[in-house]
Amino acid sequence: FIESCRGSRSLRCSFCALAWAVPSHRCIYCGNAGDDFVAAALDEDRSRRRVELCGRCGSYTKVIEVLEPTPFPLLAVEDLASMDLDQGAMNRDYRRPELFDLDTIEPPASPGCA
Repeated sequence: FIESCRGSRSLRCSFCALAWAVPSHRCIYCGNAGDDFVAAALDEDRSRRRVELCGRCGSYTKVIEVLEPTPFPLLAVEDLASMDLDQGAMNRDYRRPELFDLDTIEPPASPGCA
C-alpha cells in the first residue's frame, strides 16, 4: 500500500517494510494518470483511508494517510486492518496483480570461482 505522510507518498512492502518514493499520482502498475485513474474513499468518515483505482489495467492500491511512517512490526497489521479497502475494490472488480514466483527466476551467473 501507499503511505501518504506530510505530502510525500511512499509505496510500502507489508512483508519487509521497504519504502519506495512515489513521485507522482498515477497507477503504480501501468503508469496510467488519465481520467480513468481515480482515488476514492469507500467511507467518507474515514477519508484518510482510500483506494486508487485504475480503469486501464483494473488494479487498485490502498492509500493510507499517516503522521509518521509506520514502523516495521506494525506495517503488516496496518495492511490487515485496512482489508475493508481491499474488499471494497475487489467487490468492484478491481484487483492486485499477482506476485511473481521468485523460484522461476534464474539468478545471474556469478563471475566467481568455478
